[in-house]
Amino acid sequence: MLCAFCQESDLLCRACQASVEKGTISRVQLALFREVTRLRKTLPRFRRVQINRVFEYPEALVLVCSPSSMHLLVGRGGKQVQELSKKIGKPVHLVPETNDRDQLLTTLVRPGTVEQVSMLYTKGSQQLRVRVSRKPLLLKSVTIKKIAKQVMGLDIELVRS
Repeated sequence: MLCAFCQESDLLCRACQASVEKGTISRVQLALFREVTRLRKTLPRFRRVQINRVFEYPEALVLVCSPSSMHLLVGRGGKQVQELSKKIGKPVHLVPETNDRDQLLTTLVRPGTVEQVSMLYTKGSQQLRVRVSRKPLLLKSVTIKKIAKQVMGLDIELVRS
């Protein structure tokens, strides 16, 4: 994450600059942190927003945040998340920090629906087979698999029904 000084200024301290150069923090994440800091100054309720992790994919930026922060980040009619998307130049998807795998999967496959979840046991490993409705998904299936693996350590296989 970015330190408080770097979130508020246009300059980066040595530690944050090193993180950007290593690739730990991308330029898109840098823009996100600064935009969230700007919103915290202008909108008092935005001070309660807690973003735990950020994942960047080619088609979207995924924010893993506390469940209580979800409605604050979305805003009325999705205004806040649309503004963040516009400033960053990528769609922003919100995922709640949860231990409930069904809630995570439901969030990831929207606007589609999870129809069935089955556990597959193969040689020495377990995999979840998630049957999803045929509605078009906001994220690619490869991205959904990566997010599930990074957020909860789930190895999933998506099947369209």
